Amino acid sequence: MDENQLMSLQIEIGIKLGNRIKELRKKNNLTQESLAERSNVSVKHIQRLESKTPCGVRLVTLYQLAQALDISLSKLVNFK
Repeated sequence: MDENQLMSLQIEIGIKLGNRIKELRKKNNLTQESLAERSNVSVKHIQRLESKTPCGVRLVTLYQLAQALDISLSKLVNFK
């Protein structure tokens, strides 16, 4: 896999992950602010994750979000 393909894959995964976070947040009737408070992740970071130009994310952040959404980490990252 060349550098451009890797970059495209990272962007695609980031967008899918952001969409998944947003979907689960809304399913739980949470605002970005309330999810931030429950997860101890900044609102700004959640906004970036849910945007169409997502940023990188650490595993511990994903774990915090999963805990705040009352789901397992594997369910959080289960997207197609």
